[in-house]
Formats: sequence, C-alpha cells, structure tokens
Amino acid sequence: MQEGSREPASPSAVLDRHNETSLFGLTTAQISIWFDQSLHPGKPIYNTGQLISISGHLDVARFDCAMRQVILENDALRLRFIQKDGRVFQEIVPEVVTALNYRDFAGDMDPAGQAAAWFDRIFWTALRASDFPLLEFAVARIAADQFLWLQKYHHLIIDATGRQLVAARVAAAYNSLSERQERAKSIVSFHSAKAAEDDYLASPQYSADESYWKERLRDLPTACIKTDKRWSERSRSGRPARLDFDLGLDASAKLRSFARAHNSSAFKVVLCLVWSCYRNMFASSDVIVGIPVANRRSEGAKECVGLFAKMFPFRLCLDASMSLAAALSELDARFAEDIRHQLFPLNHTIRAMDFRATGRSELFDLAVNYVRSDYGFTIGGAPITCKNLSSGFPVAFSVTIFDHGETVPIRVVLDTDPGRIPAVHAAAFLECLKKLLSAPLQGSERLEELSAELAAGAFHSPEIQSPSNLPASPARISMDPMPPGDKFKPPGDEIELILLNMWRDRLQMPNATISDDYFDLGGNSLKAMELVLQCNETFGTDLPISAVFEFPTVAEMANAVRAATVVASRKCVVQLKAGSVERCCVLAHAIGGTLFCYNELISHLNGPWPIYGLQPANLSSFAPTSVEEIARDYLAALDQIIGDVPRYFAGWSFGGVVAFEMARQYNASARPLLGVTLIDTPCHAEFWEGDDDRDILSRAARLLGIGAQIEPSGNGAACASAIIQSAAARAGVPVPAARHVEDVVDLIRNIRRIRRKYRPARLPTSVTLFRAEAEPKSQEQAFDWSDYVEGDLNVVRLTATHESILKFPHVRSIAAHLDSMCSRDFVA
Repeated sequence: MQEGSREPASPSAVLDRHNETSLFGLTTAQISIWFDQSLHPGKPIYNTGQLISISGHLDVARFDCAMRQVILENDALRLRFIQKDGRVFQEIVPEVVTALNYRDFAGDMDPAGQAAAWFDRIFWTALRASDFPLLEFAVARIAADQFLWLQKYHHLIIDATGRQLVAARVAAAYNSLSERQERAKSIVSFHSAKAAEDDYLASPQYSADESYWKERLRDLPTACIKTDKRWSERSRSGRPARLDFDLGLDASAKLRSFARAHNSSAFKVVLCLVWSCYRNMFASSDVIVGIPVANRRSEGAKECVGLFAKMFPFRLCLDASMSLAAALSELDARFAEDIRHQLFPLNHTIRAMDFRATGRSELFDLAVNYVRSDYGFTIGGAPITCKNLSSGFPVAFSVTIFDHGETVPIRVVLDTDPGRIPAVHAAAFLECLKKLLSAPLQGSERLEELSAELAAGAFHSPEIQSPSNLPASPARISMDPMPPGDKFKPPGDEIELILLNMWRDRLQMPNATISDDYFDLGGNSLKAMELVLQCNETFGTDLPISAVFEFPTVAEMANAVRAATVVASRKCVVQLKAGSVERCCVLAHAIGGTLFCYNELISHLNGPWPIYGLQPANLSSFAPTSVEEIARDYLAALDQIIGDVPRYFAGWSFGGVVAFEMARQYNASARPLLGVTLIDTPCHAEFWEGDDDRDILSRAARLLGIGAQIEPSGNGAACASAIIQSAAARAGVPVPAARHVEDVVDLIRNIRRIRRKYRPARLPTSVTLFRAEAEPKSQEQAFDWSDYVEGDLNVVRLTATHESILKFPHVRSIAAHLDSMCSRDFVA
C-alpha cells in the first residue's frame, strides 16, 4: 500500500500483445463507449463510480488485501484495450499489481471537506480507454470510526450491477480475512458476455428485433433539446452538473406501495412523472427515453462483474388528459412489448434508423434509469451507505433513481449538460419532480395537471436552442453529512481561509481556528498592526489598526473585510439601468476609464434585466499591470455586488478586450456566461496606429471633450498644460483640472502598454463582433479574432466610424442584438 499513488503493472502481469489468442472483440456496448470516448480524449465522460461510507473501524492493510483478491477473481477488472491494425480488441491480463490510495484526514480541521476535495480530484481525473488498469480505489479516514471508500472505474469495464458486486465481494473478502475463514467464490468470466452476444447477433431473433425497432421508431418526433452539441460540457470539463435529493423513508414507502396497488413498479411510476415534468417543460408529448437495462439474462451473467447494461429506446407518447392510473397501464403494456426486444444493440438501432435524416442529432431526448442495488452488507461488522458519483455522461438530460432497499430512502439524481441545459431549467424540473414524488398519489390525477405549475412558471421553455447557455458550476462530489471531527467550525469561504492562514502564520499557532480570539492566542499590538496592514494589502481594504480590537476573531474580521470590500466594489461597479430579472448585461469601460460612451446605447436597451458598467474606482490610483488583472479585479467586484447572476459581457474598443478577458475567466470558473459582444474591438495590437505622445494626447483631448490635435511637449505636467491651454482657447469648452488631465494621460499610456502585452487565451463560446466599416484608419487584420474564439465568430458590419458606431442610427442595431442575446432561454 502506498499513499497517494498506484503501483504500475509489472511486466509479468501483461500478456504478449502479439499472441492473438489472448485478444477478443468488444461488445456492442463497449464499442459505443470506446468511440464516444475517442471523440472526447482526456475528458472523464465515462468515469463511473461510487463513494461508500463505512461507520466503524477499518483495518486498511486487510482491506487492501481484500481488494487485491477481488481484482484477481473478476477478470473484467483486468481488461486491457488495444487498438491493432485499425481494430479495437480487449484482453484479460492474468494479474495486475495495484496499490490502495490511502489518506488519513482525521487530524485536519475539516476532515470530511478535505477528503471530499481529495476524492474529487481523483475521481474527475480522466481515465483514457487505453489506460491499465481502468480502475482506482481510494480510502480516506476522517474519524476514528469513520472511513470513506472511493471506487472509480472506466465504464468500459463495469456497470451499476458490477459496482455493487465488487463492493459486496470486497466486503465479503475483508470479513473472511477478519474471521480467518474461507469464503464462497462464484467466478464467471466476462469473456462469456462477448460469446453470448455473438450468438444473438447470428440468430433469427436479431433480424426480428431489427424489424421491430424500425417500425417502433418510424416518424421520429422533433428533438426537444436543440442546443448545438458543440457547446456541450462533454467537450470541455467532461463533467455534468448534478442536482439530487433524498425522497425520505415515508415518501419512498408510499411510492412503492402505490406502484404495487396499481400492479406496476416504482420505476414505471417515476417514468410517468418524469414524462409529465418533461412534457410541460419542453412542450412535447412524444419523447424518446433512453432506458438502461441490466441485460443479465442468465444466472452466470447476474454474478459476473463487467459491462452488461445497455440502453434501449423507449418511445413514450401518452395522452395528457388520461389519469395517472390509466397512463401506468398503457406504459406497462408498451414497455412489456419493447423489453422483449431489448437485446438489439443500440448502435445498430441508430444505424438502421438513420435518424439524423429526420433532423435529430441524437436519438434520446433524455435517459431515465432506476438502479436497484442491495447495499445492506457490512464491512467488518460496520454498516455502510453508498452514494453514486457518476454513471457516465452520455446524454444531456438524465434522471437516475437509486433504490438501495426498503430501509434506505430513495435518492433522485438529475445530471444535465450545463453547456446545453440552463441551470434554472434543471432546478425547476427537479423541484417539480420532487413535489410529485413527495405528494400522496391517488391514481386519479390527470397527467396534464400533475406538473401544470411548471408550464405556467417562469422557467418554462418550449425548446432549448441557445448556444449561449454556458455551464453553471461543475458538479462536485457531495457527501452526506458526517459527524464533525472537532467542535470548531471550518473556514466558510476563501476570505476566512486566507485570514486564518495569516493568523496562524503571524501568531505561530498552526491549530488556531476561526473562532479563537486574537489576544487569547497571545497576539500583541505590534503583530496586530502587521496583521491589519497585510489584510489591507491582500484584500484592497482600508481597515484601521484598531480593527483587531473590534473584530478579534477570524470570523468577525472576515465580516469586516466583506463589508469593506463591498464598499470598495461599489465604487467601480455602476448600475447603469435597473432591472428585475436574475441576469445582467455588463459593459466594460473604454480606454479613457469612463462609461459616458455608452449613454445612447443604454437608452436603447429595453430588456427587463439590469445593466452594469465597470470603471476604475479612482483614476489617479488605477495602474493595472495587465488586462488579466483588470478582468480579475472587476469580476471580484461584480461578485460582491450581484453574486453568481448569469452575465452577458460587452465593450467598445478597449472595453471589448476587457469584456473578452472577463468572459474567458468567468467561463473558466464554470459559471453561467450568457455571451460576449465586442464593439469595434481590435485584437491584434501590432496593427494599431502609432503609440507616440501625439496620439496619446489626441485621444486624451477627445475624451476630455477637446476636439483638437495637441502637440506633445515635455513631461506629463507639460502635456497636461498643453491640453488645458487648448481647452481655454476654445469657446464653450470647459477647462479641466490639471490633475484630472494628468490622470487621463497616464491612464491611456498605461492601458496602451498593457494592451500590447495582452495575448488572449481561447474562449470556448460564440462571440459577436460589430465592425465600423467606414473607419478610415482601420486595418482588417487587426480585427481577426478567429484564433481566439472556439465557437462561431459572428461579424456584423456597420457603415460607421470607430467613434460613431455607438451613435444613432448604428447604436440601434447593437442594442437590438444585446437585447436578443440577453433574452435567450428566458421567457418573461
């Protein structure tokens, strides 16, 4: 056993790759996964696994030994995949040397949180299909009698039933080792799965099933989810967004009882209710549902670890006016007929149907999976609970029901593709489903009434097709609440964590908590002064030295920092227009540092969302060192004011550069980005006009309302004097203050310098660029953003100059575009 790593397989554990007798073909389910994974290299879209909580003592060395035994006994866990001569094969390696990844967090301040973060990093590290072995086990100790066991696999080698079998067999092996007893072993080779499928493919039943599905899926309905698949999160982080809830023991029992009373199953009841929610959200009664089936027909297959499960298409088209009981009866009859043909391979269904000719880019509208697994066993006498982390990420919308027995609440999980399904739609859907599953069902309810509130709610959308539906925060492993490791509350956010580290460093108290009083820990006035100065420098605040006396704990000081940060943020975040909708449009200042250039644009924006502008809080102290720094600081300021409200970024000239970088950083944090518009914004600094003082002064003069060429003369003060003299000589032009002129000149000079250094990173979304075609000094090469935009670059050309593009009549086109983009996926 080795902490934090796995031992590589030894050379003796690997079969000779040239020995053809050791190789056999992939099953059709494996082939689909292999090729889909090949389209998304390095993405964890088929990482699958679970987290088991063990409420008792665990002998980690003994557990490691049990794990090795189970891997040796189940050959699917030792599958290696090989691409040879244009074909893909698999082989069963006789043995593999593995090491349990073990960490002890019991002594940390937040052991459960630290363990969760560690598991998160392990689990979401992509497994390549060519890796070996395609699994990893990790154990974390978070208390004397609390352990967590992570199982991570590639879906090529296992399904949900296989995961349960492995967990139960490791538990049995551990218990046998503890009791020094032999255990019964039922070993079935996964090789038999391929042989059984080959027999089916050569049988008359295969042809009969093919004819059945051609007829069953004739005249496919229009797809519900129309968002371009290029925006899928599968091609980005490879992680779905997850929402879930526990139904509760009482509601779970009532659901099972209702199903029995209607001669049906809990799965069929859930399927009816999911259909009702989905119909009202997407305005479609004819839905193609992907139903994963265990596909373990023989007794041997039921005992074999491996990938047997497959999805078959269930076309669910119900009459919304019928009762729930009637719908269940019709669904049962239709399902009983379809399930007789479940062996027909999914990829053969797609090939036979050529459904893409119908305009669909994918067969399934959603997937619904009901996983029944028995996790009632113990490990060394300690009870366990199991939580699924991922079953793979093959579709954009997936509902999974985990039923681990009568004594455990049913858990409902919604996994969505955040690049294609807006977070508000996912949340509304799950809330609706939760209400239906929790309500006392009678059977007389009409389907159209069950989820009518969803259709009437603010989140209703007949179809989702906007490519700007960018992801919300990616899913993280969430664990059920664990008993706290100590009596102290851990840091609640980054501010508290940073302050706590300052406290510990200054006071040399590594065990200090956010609740400890500064002076009780031995702090003095000298250290207090150093601490407050460091705090102000870190957070950009202006707290007095006396702050430590007023806020002597980390938790209290964090509140003071938040309050001071909000005040500072409000100086650079300007609400240009109020709104009532939970989304906003953000405009970044141009090179002069002010927002006056957007006056006409704001007056033409008609949406119900707020408009925010970003500008330096203080021109005299605004001296950023990079565009990235500007974007980072403005995003932090926005966060303090509006939180994680979905945002659309836009900017004119240099403001477009800032908007682009803000969008890039915001998108990298996996938050809800609505899109980006650049207004006559060049991206290549090398094509800009000269950067001499004459040009800088001319720009400063125009920004100050002085339309004259200014000759450079000497230092900054002399340049400011030249502008002031020019203003004084022009009738009706207000004379600016010298300090203000110097600030503007210095600002322009600095911004042009950092702009030349800026090299944008690629942004994986669409961008709209408005071009001023009548600008005489414009060079087309300077506006070529194609190297930095992974999505569509939509160029809109207006017969305007660089200065007039934000004036009437051109501004109307820009305003109409922003209104359209900000309203995507929103129904008032």
